Amino acid sequence: DQADLVLAVMTADNPSGYGLNLEIGYAKAKGKPIYFVCEELGDRMKYFGMARQCSKCFLSVEDAIKAV
Repeated sequence: DQADLVLAVMTADNPSGYGLNLEIGYAKAKGKPIYFVCEELGDRMKYFGMARQCSKCFLSVEDAIKAV
């Protein structure tokens, strides 16, 4: 609730990303800017469409930090 923004990082070794999607949804409801870092996930990428739509997307944490 007190964060200025959310940096959400989905790594390829995360088994599902359900918790991450929940955190992104909560941040969206609170009106927080969301910086979403998503590694290449192959066909699992389809499960993160909502996260990508409500976030600024990046391929690396370094790129996301530079954008802040």
